[in-house]
Amino acid sequence: MLILGLSNGDVVTEADFERMALEAETTLPDVERLKGGRRTGRPPLGSGTSSVIQIRLDEQTRQELDERAVRDQTTPSKIVRDALRAWLSAS
Repeated sequence: MLILGLSNGDVVTEADFERMALEAETTLPDVERLKGGRRTGRPPLGSGTSSVIQIRLDEQTRQELDERAVRDQTTPSKIVRDALRAWLSAS
């Protein structure tokens, strides 16, 4: 007999597996429950779609950017986006 112990202490037996398999074969999934009301993927950055651009940074600049992101509890990408927007609006 197959018995599986889960990390939360629950035990799943072969009979449990059989019951779950039969239920999966005969029941339509509750799609809304499976979605959990959450969207998948990255959140939008603004209106419309966004594109990816690559830049090259020397090691020191990249390290300073990463350290600043940790200090500000944000991402390097957000820092670069914000800095670029500020620079473009100042022109």
